[in-house]
Amino acid sequence: MFSTFGAQAQTLASAAQNGAAGQTESSTKLSAGDEKTVKDMAQADINEIAAAKIALSKA
Repeated sequence: MFSTFGAQAQTLASAAQNGAAGQTESSTKLSAGDEKTVKDMAQADINEIAAAKIALSKA
């Protein structure tokens, strides 16, 4: 169940890193620290959703 969540977090982080269409690549690059922060926040959100699904299934 949790194995697909890592891929989703990477997709979210990649989308955030790529930015809006039409911008040059140099203006859309995130620093390493910012990229890690985005990935960590995305993973935390995914984990929260997974926990809520588990809670609902046991309710």
